[in-house]
Amino acid sequence: MSVYVKTLKTADNTGYVLPLPDGGCSHLALGAESGECWVEPLLNQTSDPATPTNALITSVAGVSNAKSTVKLTAGKTVVLDVSAGYSVDNSTARFTHLRVWGVSAGFFEALGS
Repeated sequence: MSVYVKTLKTADNTGYVLPLPDGGCSHLALGAESGECWVEPLLNQTSDPATPTNALITSVAGVSNAKSTVKLTAGKTVVLDVSAGYSVDNSTARFTHLRVWGVSAGFFEALGS
């Protein structure tokens, strides 16, 4: 089992791509210690996705009620479990990358297994 621990210092209006360990993670805990950011966990990517930009976030990822993204503000956490949904056979479904858009500077944390 791969374990992933990452703290990212974000800047205002800046995008990041975080590759997860080889083999991916089926469980993620995401949190913001400070600031505000949008996080898009990606499944089963075979190459690095594009770095998020303001245009990408506002057109796709940052839209309210977009199911593929999570908005985190200071003190908020969310836990995602890919094995709890998506398909009948989840043994091959893994989070492989995180795309992060920093709306305001702060600290973002990700824990995965």
